[in-house]
Amino acid sequence: MASKKKKLIPPDPENMNNNRAYWAGEAIDVFEGRTGVEQKDSLCDLLADLRHWSDRQGFNWERELKRAMSHYKKEITE
Repeated sequence: MASKKKKLIPPDPENMNNNRAYWAGEAIDVFEGRTGVEQKDSLCDLLADLRHWSDRQGFNWERELKRAMSHYKKEITE
C-alpha cells in the first residue's frame, strides 16, 4: 500500500493564503466550466490563455510574472 505524501504548504504570516487559494480556485472553476478543460490541464491552459490576454492588453508578461512571484514570496515570508 502506497502512502500519500503530506502536501507542504508554505507559511501564511497574514493568515490570508487560504483565501487567496480559494479565490484562485473560483477562477479555475469558471475557466473549466467555460472551456471544458480537465482539471489536470486547467492551470497550464489558463496560464497560456492569460498570456494571450496579456499580449492583447499590452502587458509585459515576463515582468508581470516576476511581480507575481515577488507578491507570492512576500505572502509566504514570515
